[in-house]
Amino acid sequence: KQRTPQRVSHRRADKVREREVKEVSTNLINSNTFEMIVKTQGGLYIKELISSDNSRTNPSVSQILNTKSICKELDVIEVG
Repeated sequence: KQRTPQRVSHRRADKVREREVKEVSTNLINSNTFEMIVKTQGGLYIKELISSDNSRTNPSVSQILNTKSICKELDVIEVG
């Protein structure tokens, strides 16, 4: 579940939305960095999926790894 992210809350209604993560693959870059390819349902906020946005997104990568996680780079590979 994702609550409207803080970074867009000034222009979006504050709602809780359910979105699906369909596939995840990872590639370890070094001891504290990894690449993650995620296939999701449209409308899922990826940065918040990683950081949790102060627990506004559950589950999140930060929650699963039990450590603060941030999105350093985001590339959209495909839409549709």
